[in-house]
Amino acid sequence: MEKPVPIPQGVWDILTTDELVCGKREGEHISPKDVPLSWFSASAIHLSNSEKVDFVVMGEGPLRGANIIPFWVFRATADGYKLVLEASVHDLIVKNNRSHGYRDIEMSGETALRYTSVLFRFDGEQYKRLRVRSEEMK
Repeated sequence: MEKPVPIPQGVWDILTTDELVCGKREGEHISPKDVPLSWFSASAIHLSNSEKVDFVVMGEGPLRGANIIPFWVFRATADGYKLVLEASVHDLIVKNNRSHGYRDIEMSGETALRYTSVLFRFDGEQYKRLRVRSEEMK
């Protein structure tokens, strides 16, 4: 994250109950209220034209794997924050193109043999996979 920001309580409450986070904290015998802040970094972003601030959160430290990072994307709603996309990938790029008023998101990853890119578009409620591009590494 280029400009990390504090994680709002509504986002934090969702993160600490996430399956990946629960598995890690249970393995380390940590209660939900004691999940370390160092496990995450967040960036504020405007996914839509709204003045509401949305967030992209990236897993850090023990949540990261070899060449893979968990990401969570949260949309600000009138009822608080809603998780609209989550995946463990190498890169997450928020695009300028929009669907239903929200910016498209591209996620990518690679292995020794293959590069894969997935484009997600907002469907009015959450992000859905639109297109997968995969090619052999040269």
